[in-house]
Amino acid sequence: MRGNLGVEGREAFKRTFIDEFMPYHMYVCPKDGKGHIEHIAFREYLRNHPDDMNAYGKLKIELAEEFKEEFKMDINSYVNGKAEFIKNSLQKAKSV
Repeated sequence: MRGNLGVEGREAFKRTFIDEFMPYHMYVCPKDGKGHIEHIAFREYLRNHPDDMNAYGKLKIELAEEFKEEFKMDINSYVNGKAEFIKNSLQKAKSV
């Protein structure tokens, strides 16, 4: 296990299988934990706001291209690039 990696209410695990496509992380969140609640809130926000859903998809593609390295991806920069969008979306979701 790798701890919560800065997100309250989740537990991160070290991967044992190396995917040639890109690195990934596996998390476990208790159903009533903050991590799970925020993941669901973000998903529902995007489902109900198609323009933001499309903007998020475009952002992910742009970041994947920007931080693609030979044979791997700079996953930390990719994740950090999405953070502000996700934070803003969660704030909007809470205000609805």
